[in-house]
Amino acid sequence: VTCQTEPNQAEEGGDVSLQCHLDPSVDLRKETLEFTRADLNREDDVVHSYSDEKDRTYRQMDQYRGRTTLIHEDLIRGIISLNISSLTLTDSGLYTCYVPGLADSATITLTVGEDFFFFFTSECKIYIYI
Repeated sequence: VTCQTEPNQAEEGGDVSLQCHLDPSVDLRKETLEFTRADLNREDDVVHSYSDEKDRTYRQMDQYRGRTTLIHEDLIRGIISLNISSLTLTDSGLYTCYVPGLADSATITLTVGEDFFFFFTSECKIYIYI
């Protein structure tokens, strides 16, 4: 799996896309996908959830409601793209993308700053056994 590694720059109030893709490419439209905040150490840490080919918001953290978009068109090509809009400083942290059906996950560190100080690093650990 390859994750986006080039730095993005956005200031507080901007938008970001957290992105990984599977290699080899796997159609993910029928998979369950979950983005969580790994650094919050709480049960209700869901940033965005997708299952049965629909976005699921019933477990989503309040601070992300109305600010996340999963790009469904990318899923057929094995690309997982989560857009987060109206970034706040509290959006900084560790994001885990988990694909239970493939027993795979990736962790992305996001740091939001002021005045275009924005850093994006990723550490991907996704293994596909076919």
